[in-house]
Order: sequence, then structure tokens, then C-alpha cells
Amino acid sequence: MIRAFDLVLAHPGSAVPVLDGVSLAVEPGELVAVIGCNGAGKSTLVRALSGELRPRAGRVELAGRDIRRMAPTTQARARAVVPQQSHLRFALTVREVVALGRLPHVRTAAARDDRDAIADVIERLELGALAGRPVPSLSGGERQRVAVARALCQLWGASAERPAALLLDEASAALDVAHAIALLAAVRAFARARIAVLAVMHDLNLAARLADRLIVLAHGRVVADGSPRAVVRPAVLEPVYGVALHAVELPDGTPAVLPAA
Repeated sequence: MIRAFDLVLAHPGSAVPVLDGVSLAVEPGELVAVIGCNGAGKSTLVRALSGELRPRAGRVELAGRDIRRMAPTTQARARAVVPQQSHLRFALTVREVVALGRLPHVRTAAARDDRDAIADVIERLELGALAGRPVPSLSGGERQRVAVARALCQLWGASAERPAALLLDEASAALDVAHAIALLAAVRAFARARIAVLAVMHDLNLAARLADRLIVLAHGRVVADGSPRAVVRPAVLEPVYGVALHAVELPDGTPAVLPAA
């Protein structure tokens, strides 16, 4: 659904690439977590995949089309982005912000589903009790849940025949563990068979528990891409993070790592 081919991207005025030959693919129904140290290029990757940043070399394809050749509205109907922080200065309610996700569908056949989309997403993300609250009055974690809800509302109606992509840049970072698990589990359930999800994450063990596949970035390059069991191992992660790690297995069979004593 969303693919990157040999992306090379550097900040203006810098000869050092932030992304250096990055290739990846995320298919509908997959939740792929991108992990790596600070400065590895994870957020830059999200901005490149979304079309916000233009790479020096390489290309991004969305549903087989070069994203640079797609009109912004066409992109918005098939791709939604949740940044690390969402700032809102106006006192819109939670319901109103979620409804903003339907703007790309104005004057299209999909607009007839607006009411159902808004109600369904608010229920899935358990925002009913907050629906009438002004978003600026919410906690940081609650605001992030609303941002994810807006993005899901934007992609509501995606199907196997009309798949979509969701890009999350540390969307669960402001949440406690319980809410982070609940949010990403809801995203995963929503995405099944119709939405390709790429999520930047810092919590290695949470990524291993919830993602279908992990991509490890280091110095702007993909150094590992595989199942949680193949990636969440000291041999793979110690060179990336520069710390000694100890492998463990959770009761449900999920691989995990802990700092070595």
C-alpha cells in the first residue's frame, strides 16, 4: 500500500543525509513499528512518507502511485498522519475535531457516511464521555487520542478494494501503558485488511507486543526488518542502542528485552 524506494533526504544546507537509501513497504492490515535511537531519522521518515518532505533521491508510492504526482486532496483520502504533538488553539470540541477528518471527502459519495464515521470512531477510541469537551481542556494523552481519532475518521470506509495508509509518529508517547496498549490495539483492529499502519515507537517491548513487523533505523538506514521475534534480540538491538540487553519472553510468548544487570 505504501512503499519507499531508496529514499535519500538531508536537511537544507547539510550534506549529511538524515535518510540514506531507505526502502520499505507496509501492506494493508499490517501494523509496522519503526524503532531506533533519537536522531535515527524516524520522524523524518514519516514526513517523507506523508509527502511533507521531498527526498533528494528515491520515491514514495501510495497504492502504486508516486505521491508527488497525487493532488493533496487525493492523498488525504488515502493517507492520514498523526504527528508527535497536536496543537489546537481554538476551543473546538472533541466531536468537532474528529469530524475534521471528513473534510477530504466533502462533495464526494463518501460524505454520506460522515455521521456514521464520526460516531464509530468516537466509540472505538472510547471518547464518548469527552465528546462535548473543548480539546484544549484535555490532558496531553487525551488530546493525542483525539488526534488519532481524527485520522481514523479521515480513513473511515477504507476497504480491501480501496486501501489506505496511517502514519503515526509516537502517537502513544503521551499515554500511560494501559492507554497506549488500548489505543494501538484499537488502531490495529480498525486497520485489519484495509489500512497499512506505520507507527514510530520508542517502547521496544510495546512494539514487540503490538506490531506485526519491526523496522529498525540507525543513522538513517534500515538495519533490521522482520518479525518481533527476529528483531527484539540483544544481537540486533545492542549495536543500535549501545547498551547491554538481556532477552526474556513474556507469558504470552512475546519476546522482550531488559537492560542487562
